[in-house]
Amino acid sequence: MILAEQEKQAFIKQLQEHWQANRTTETVGNLFARVEMTLPEMDILNWLRKQDAAVKTYWSGRENDFAMAGIGAADIVSGRETDYPRLFAGLQSTLTASHPHIRYYGGLQFHPNSLPDVVWKKFQRYCFLIPRFELFKASGRTVFAINYQCPHGREADDRLIDIVYEFKQLDFSDIILNEKLPRYVKLTQTPNKKRWIRSVSTALQHIDEGTLQKIVLAGQSILKFEEGLDPAHLLQKLALHNPASFHFCLQLFPNMAFLGATPERLYRRDGRTLFSEAVAGTRPRSSDPVTDAQLGDALLSSDKDLREHRWVSDMIRSSLAPLCEMVQTESSEQLLQLQYMQHLQTLFKGRLRELVGDGDIIARLHPTPAVGGFPGPESLALIAELEPFARGWYAGPVGWIGQDAAEFAVAIRSGLIAGKSLSLFAGSGIVRGSDPQKEWEENETKLLNFTRLFQ
Repeated sequence: MILAEQEKQAFIKQLQEHWQANRTTETVGNLFARVEMTLPEMDILNWLRKQDAAVKTYWSGRENDFAMAGIGAADIVSGRETDYPRLFAGLQSTLTASHPHIRYYGGLQFHPNSLPDVVWKKFQRYCFLIPRFELFKASGRTVFAINYQCPHGREADDRLIDIVYEFKQLDFSDIILNEKLPRYVKLTQTPNKKRWIRSVSTALQHIDEGTLQKIVLAGQSILKFEEGLDPAHLLQKLALHNPASFHFCLQLFPNMAFLGATPERLYRRDGRTLFSEAVAGTRPRSSDPVTDAQLGDALLSSDKDLREHRWVSDMIRSSLAPLCEMVQTESSEQLLQLQYMQHLQTLFKGRLRELVGDGDIIARLHPTPAVGGFPGPESLALIAELEPFARGWYAGPVGWIGQDAAEFAVAIRSGLIAGKSLSLFAGSGIVRGSDPQKEWEENETKLLNFTRLFQ
């Protein structure tokens, strides 16, 4: 056993003492508190799989700086708010510097003003939560934590009893789960290849007419299974085969979750220091070193991919300018090499102006031309016209926000589990010179991140 019964009882006593120390006679800003204990090294995704819970969350950084698996919710904030600065200011108002690892995890849909369709309705336009229970790995330590709202009122003791009961149900055994994923029995693509080629041709006509310079068109592939999928199990396999990516999962209901392994950071904020990047242009990887190098060199010298990438870079630089006192390009048009794909990447660093918050940053940066197009309003309008499905949270911001830091990725290479179906999404940047057939093939390659897991 990773956690013996005696250790559980000692932690419950610690929680009870911590609870009483943080008790107030009245509501004080709805602040949250946290109690922690250190555990031996363990696979936190394996731990997440073993828990019987309706709500689960997971996040790991691309640089493996930390990972978090969460169960339940100490707080959930969701709805149809489109005022990002007000939304994020509200989230931060409940967090304190004394507990820097209490964070809201979640995301927002791709288009802030569109109404979610039936499939995405439960996720609403945004959802952020503080996990009730966390397994948190950072700086070589594995920490278990309980997050709770500072208790007040006559119902406080009842809430403590419920938390203790839920904690006792958690599985801290050292059993390793290693089953195979089920195979899918049906694959449906929307749009089909014929309609895709027609849509790309329409987009190219708009580009030739000068109304657009770039548009990102996406496809949806729906995999059907004979049994339900476990989101944590799928994410465990996805993370294993797609390192050097942001891994995320937001399961708000049983058998329904949005998850993915995305290479693309929207931004990271450490205090007033801001990091962002442009990622656009794609080539596959090869197991042969010579061929792999040739593919990378071809990407670095491709006029079409460089133009696509520079639109993203220019937009990010111009978006950061009013937010920051200074912006510097840390590296220009280098290769971001992943397990199966490689992209062009440019890195930026800035110093935020006073009073600029995370809502302001997201409102300025999202959506980038890497997932929308350029100019933005025209490309978004044409995406709504040409794509025969709702993007929902696909290509939207996903990540976390803390008291003095935040990080968001762009939710590409992602999928939505709904019962016995898995909807996968992949997009391609269309610019002058794009070949509809090759763009179709590029999307097929991106989908291999998921589909090869079921073979």
